[in-house]
Amino acid sequence: MKLVDCYPELLRDIYDKIEDLLQESQALSPDLDIAWETCEWIREHWSGRYLIRTWWGHGDAGPHDSESADLPGLAIQVDSLRTARGRELRDVIMGILFRISIGRPCDFAVAIAALVEAEWSTKKIYVPLAPEVDRAIKDHAIWQDFTGFSGIERVVAKHRICQAAIYNAFRRVQKAKKEHEEPPLPGLF
Repeated sequence: MKLVDCYPELLRDIYDKIEDLLQESQALSPDLDIAWETCEWIREHWSGRYLIRTWWGHGDAGPHDSESADLPGLAIQVDSLRTARGRELRDVIMGILFRISIGRPCDFAVAIAALVEAEWSTKKIYVPLAPEVDRAIKDHAIWQDFTGFSGIERVVAKHRICQAAIYNAFRRVQKAKKEHEEPPLPGLF
């Protein structure tokens, strides 16, 4: 189970689409988790909101100037995004890409922001509140740190929680894994 599996389905879906987009380009190292950092920013800044058409802001896409060398078939212009939120996301992704020092971050940032904008700006969707996802991520971290009952004191000290909270985290992780691996049969929930 990957850490991204703690995300709600909405963010897992966009994470997978960003991963596919970046893998098609083959210009980035596979160990760079740009999709994770992008989804984390979305989760931290856009959670607890309904993302409806008016929330995205207004803007017009200009004519496309050129085709990207890294992402063939995708026309790139610095301000080709239609909405204010799409441009905000583009700027954040460019910051992530500049921080990890890759070449031509503008093309990737625009492509990722355009993907999110096209996927979400025409629908009414709700990004779940961050505390629910934070708890799932913390539960997953506890699960990863647990090496056996003989080392439970180390986990208690590291996460500053009692043993009962650790067992509760285990139950939640095991339930999530079971639901993820074995979806219920139709009509039997």
